[in-house]
Amino acid sequence: MQHVHKPDARAVYDWIAGSVSSDMNVELFNYCGRSARREDFVSLLEGNQVFIGILNAWTCVLSATEKSKHVGVPSRFFASISTMLYTVVFHHVFHFFIAGS
Repeated sequence: MQHVHKPDARAVYDWIAGSVSSDMNVELFNYCGRSARREDFVSLLEGNQVFIGILNAWTCVLSATEKSKHVGVPSRFFASISTMLYTVVFHHVFHFFIAGS
């Protein structure tokens, strides 16, 4: 199995903060149809609202780690924002505005 180098959190933060003047549309994450651009990562800097691309990327990472669990360990599913927005939220909004309940 290949070893993956994991930089410390401060190094990642410094890299993101230092890249603010770079092209914001560069795709830095792409996995299972979910992507995140540099602009999304910059939203992780202090004082910003975290962009949806980061939340979706994080759900991909969390769900991927579930696949490496041992048999018998309880599994979890991490739903993307898109999944939740167009299913659960839409269902409640539809019933509230259309059905009047």
